[in-house]
Amino acid sequence: MPPQLAPNLYRVLLRAAKQFHQYESEHRSLYAAVRSGSLLPYHGIREDWKREQSLRSLVDGMSPHETLAWRDVVTAVRDKFTAADSKLPVSERLDRAFTTLRLLGQHNDMVHAHIANGMFAPKRRDGLPMDVLFKVGDVVRVEGIGRGVVCSWNVPRLKYRKCTPKYTILAHIRPRPKDDESDEDTAADHDFDDRWRMYHVDETRIKLSRKASPVKNPSLLCYFDGFEHGRHVPCRSLVARFPDDVAPPPHARPVIPSILDLQNADEDALVLYVQSPDATVAHIARTVLDAKWMDEAGPGAKRDLERAMEMYAGGNKPAGRKQMKAIVKAHPTYVSALEILAITTLDDGNAEDALDLFQRVVDLKPLHLRGLSGLATSAAKLRQWDVAHASAAKLIRLDPTSSIAKRVLAKVDDALYYLF
Repeated sequence: MPPQLAPNLYRVLLRAAKQFHQYESEHRSLYAAVRSGSLLPYHGIREDWKREQSLRSLVDGMSPHETLAWRDVVTAVRDKFTAADSKLPVSERLDRAFTTLRLLGQHNDMVHAHIANGMFAPKRRDGLPMDVLFKVGDVVRVEGIGRGVVCSWNVPRLKYRKCTPKYTILAHIRPRPKDDESDEDTAADHDFDDRWRMYHVDETRIKLSRKASPVKNPSLLCYFDGFEHGRHVPCRSLVARFPDDVAPPPHARPVIPSILDLQNADEDALVLYVQSPDATVAHIARTVLDAKWMDEAGPGAKRDLERAMEMYAGGNKPAGRKQMKAIVKAHPTYVSALEILAITTLDDGNAEDALDLFQRVVDLKPLHLRGLSGLATSAAKLRQWDVAHASAAKLIRLDPTSSIAKRVLAKVDDALYYLF
């Protein structure tokens, strides 16, 4: 073996890994291209998707939701391919390094081609020759198709012909019955087989749906992060692709509040402060909100709940849970009691009942972080990926450091892979 082969291979491998890391940091990946609607599923996408996932897995903790620092990537590459204490023989490590280098080259070339084709360039509404009436996430009714959601739009530019905007629509489909074990094909089966089918329609065939309810389709996981205020919430990749279609998030008040201001703030103001980019303000606001919610049902209910928690923590779990259920029955909107009962229910292994309880918490307090965490965790255990995805995506928008949200979203990504 030439003495310079291994060092040269290591340097080339690092250069390819640096390009891959740059693309990941800029959210330029197959994952982002598919989720932005710029790249529709095609024959062989599973293999390309799996290759991209395998390259991320070379670095522990790296995912589309967690881009690590370059020094962590360098450390991972060095440990896997050049570490002197590795149990693998040198020849095996060299073979693996060559294989990884080839995969990195293929992947980087594919992403480079997508960049050259403009798949990651934002589509702005300014300067268009005509108005685009509908936005990404709008629930619409399409002539001859039915209800659906807008996933993307395009304005054709023809020199000698006036055109109208075109939209890509993901249609509502009938869910498969959970208990249907018959071998006969049903209309729901045909709908499910068409779950990736996109309809490209003219604006003249579309109008807003009067029914402000979410569209049902397993493939929604790929494009949207839930449903709020009568619209589907575009995922980060769609937001980057169509930035003008997304309303800016509510911001906390421009003046940084004092601790006294936070302690005396009402719930509406605290909800805004929870979303503050200042981590200290957000943390204090969450603490004050928790205290307010704990006092909502009065001092008597608070004392009863604290007593029930002590019984449960002391080992008398049946008595503690019985007391919690009694409190929830007496105060059905007491969020703190619902949350504690949900946590203990999940701890006992009853994910289905815990899911219902956490859902009640989030319905009452949409920005309850522990409620969202529990809802995402319970739904992931039950493989209800739509609920798990929507709650984890909302949680990570509110708390970008949430390890639970990142873990659940990684599980959703794995489930999404098998939808193709």
